[in-house]
Amino acid sequence: MGAVRRRGGRSWLLDYREPSGRRRRETIRAASRAEADRALKQREGDLAHGRPLFARADRVRFEDLARDLLRDYALNGRRSAGKARKSVERLTQHFGGWRAVNIHEADVRAYVEKRQRDGFANASINRELAALKRAFRLAARARVISRDQVPEIPMLAEAPPRAGFFEPDAFAAVAALLPEATRPVALFAYETGWRYREVLGLQWRQVDLERGSVRLDPGTTKNREGRLAYLSPALLDAFRALAAATRDLERRRGMVMPWVFHRDGRPVRGFRRAWVSACRSAGVPRDALPRPPADGGQEHGQGRRPRARRHAGQRAQDAVGLRALQHRERRRPAGRGEEAGRVDLGLDERIRRGQVGRFSSATAGVNAPLNFAARPLIHG
Repeated sequence: MGAVRRRGGRSWLLDYREPSGRRRRETIRAASRAEADRALKQREGDLAHGRPLFARADRVRFEDLARDLLRDYALNGRRSAGKARKSVERLTQHFGGWRAVNIHEADVRAYVEKRQRDGFANASINRELAALKRAFRLAARARVISRDQVPEIPMLAEAPPRAGFFEPDAFAAVAALLPEATRPVALFAYETGWRYREVLGLQWRQVDLERGSVRLDPGTTKNREGRLAYLSPALLDAFRALAAATRDLERRRGMVMPWVFHRDGRPVRGFRRAWVSACRSAGVPRDALPRPPADGGQEHGQGRRPRARRHAGQRAQDAVGLRALQHRERRRPAGRGEEAGRVDLGLDERIRRGQVGRFSSATAGVNAPLNFAARPLIHG
């Protein structure tokens, strides 16, 4: 049996032992000895039934949850750790200093309303709410707080994805108006459909000008698989000109420039303003504008979907066409006696069963609108 001792006016010391024999001492605030006795019996009953104790849950603050969230991202090597850190910074501005058990659904809704008044889109707010929800789940899993103390965090409805496609003629008009340093970036991204983070991070060690190919190392892509892309003749000429200009820059400055895309020796990190200006000057309709690359390497908004459509339009239903954009699955069209929207087998499984070959004649002429070579474009 445990004991209760007074420690001041309204403070009481609970002294009891766990089933393992370990002694526990805890100070609580209670209005009377009877209330302190009830708290002691509650703890002893929870321990006897194997239920975890959350006696220190009221001491856990939002900063503790945020710290554990970022630690989880770091331990698992998540690529979105930077975005999670930004979400935590914004959440801390509102919930900083709060006790975790005092954050309820009403408080979350007040935070959402504040962010909306500040002009943030629902998609941006949802990323922050997802970080908050993840932080509470990690705390409950670690038994720092009870699952009953995890607030309900409803997500917001997001805007539908952009419609329309960026056609080759429109892109050619925009590319002609881009600055000389950023035009090759747009050309390469449009031709391959790769993500801007993958494009802007290219180094010359990944480029083979003799074979006319560019590779992405395993572990650097979204699904951590390597890729190999062959360049069209026009883009290969542009890369050779870039290589010559880079070698000349290295000789003049006595430096080594590993980046493929750079502005006078500084890596290109984005060109939002130049992109938007070129689109407006070319008269591209606003609803057809692809999202420009954001600071920090945001994905190419509509540049990947036209690439996928060019494959689909030529019936490139093989591993080459789908792996070009790392599309691991595809949806079957309606009809043929099957339900519309049914998910097909993954590529690896289809290859194993012999339903799909790694290379086929279906890829020939897939990229004819952009004057691609007839050889397969993407391997791996």
